Amino acid sequence: MSALKNLVRTALHECGGLAAVRRSNRAGFRILTYHAFSAERMRSLDWQCRHLRRFYQPVTMSAVAESLHGGKPLPDYALAVTVDDGNADFARAHPIFEKHGIPVLVYLVSDFLDHRLWFWWNQIQYACSHTSHAAVEIAFAPTASLQRFPLTPDTWRQTADFLIATAKNMPNSHRLSLCHELLGRLDVKLPAELPAEWRPLEWDQVRQLERAGVEFGAHTKTHPILSTVEDGSSLHEEICGSKARIEQELNAPAIHFCYPNGRLRDLDERTDELVRACGFRTAVTMQAGVNFRADPFLLRRFGVDPALPAFYFAEVVAGVHPLRQAREALRLTGRRL
Repeated sequence: MSALKNLVRTALHECGGLAAVRRSNRAGFRILTYHAFSAERMRSLDWQCRHLRRFYQPVTMSAVAESLHGGKPLPDYALAVTVDDGNADFARAHPIFEKHGIPVLVYLVSDFLDHRLWFWWNQIQYACSHTSHAAVEIAFAPTASLQRFPLTPDTWRQTADFLIATAKNMPNSHRLSLCHELLGRLDVKLPAELPAEWRPLEWDQVRQLERAGVEFGAHTKTHPILSTVEDGSSLHEEICGSKARIEQELNAPAIHFCYPNGRLRDLDERTDELVRACGFRTAVTMQAGVNFRADPFLLRRFGVDPALPAFYFAEVVAGVHPLRQAREALRLTGRRL
C-alpha cells in the first residue's frame, strides 16, 4: 500500500474521517448485498453484523418500500441487507444475522430452487475445471474466428473468468449456446446434482426462514441479463413468472425484485415497464451508492462479502469508495441512480 493510501486510511479510521462520511450520508439509506457464505468466514460475518448494529439502523426492505411509496420515513443511518440468488449456504449465515437483530431479504432465482437450472457462469467454471483438455478453441459469434484459451491447472480460472466476462455482453440465446458449445468441445457432462457449494435453498427451508422473519423477493427464473433477452414473452416470463412461482410456494405477495447483474446497461425500458406492471414495489441494481430521493425501481446497493477485510468493509458501507464511480455513471448515462 502506498504512503498516500496509508495516510488516507489513517485519516479515515483514526481521525474521524469515516464517522464524517457516515454523518454526511445519514439521511440516505444503504442497501447491502451478499452472495455467498463460506463456513470459514462466519466469524468475519459476525464482526460485520456487530459493526452494522453499532453504526447503522437496520431496517427491512418492506420498510424501505413503505417509505418510498409515501409511508413512514426511514430513520437516519437506515440500512437494509439483501442476499442474491438463493444459495443453500444462506442457511448457515441466517443465525448470525438473527443473533444481531438484522433483517434480511433474499432474492430467489425460481428455476434454481426448482432444481431446473445450472447458472450459466457455473457451467463455464465447471467445464473449464473438469476437462481433460489442455486448451479450448471457441468463437464468440457465428462468423467469428476461433480463439484458443489454455486450461492448465494454473490458467483455467483466468480462462473461465474471461469467458464469463465476454458472455455477459452477448445476447442471452448466444450466451446459452456458448455454454452448450463449451461443454461439448471440452467433453464435459454436467452432473445431475449441483456441487455442494452451488446448491440452492429448498422451498421448505424458504418457508421456514420466512416464518423466522426473512423476506423473499424475485430474481428472475433463470438469471439472464435482462437487456439481452431478445423475446418479449421470454422477458415477461423471467420477471413476472418468477414472481408468480415464489408467490405460489410462499402463499404471499413477492413485492421486491432484483435485476440480474444489475449494471445500468443491463436494464432497458422493457424491463422497467414489466417490473412496474407485474406489481413489484421495489427493484434493486448493482450500481453502488447511498440512496437519496431514490426511484423505488432503480435502488443502489453496495456489494459486500464476509471475506472483505474489516477496514475495507467499514469503508464500503460508509460510502467511501463508490462516490467517484456513481458520479461518473450519472455523467455518462444521464440516468438517475
